[in-house]
Amino acid sequence: VPIPVMKIMKCSRISDLKYGIAIERNLVIMHSEIHNFAGITSGMNTVQRLAFLNSYLTYVGPMIRRHEGYIDKYFQDGFIAVYK
Repeated sequence: VPIPVMKIMKCSRISDLKYGIAIERNLVIMHSEIHNFAGITSGMNTVQRLAFLNSYLTYVGPMIRRHEGYIDKYFQDGFIAVYK
């Protein structure tokens, strides 16, 4: 369980989490995709494409964490971030 999720659930230890626990919270969800990803990466091989994605995530990841968010899901050309 990611530490930001534990904070949202107000748990200080993993052992505080119980199966089936449910809470209600107001959160902010950010959906981000790289514009024209297919066009930008069409001439790249897999290694180059992964390097491109990693450079993007290396840039945006720290900004998301700085604002108390975390990346919840990754998909082909983007991600979903969650903020408290």
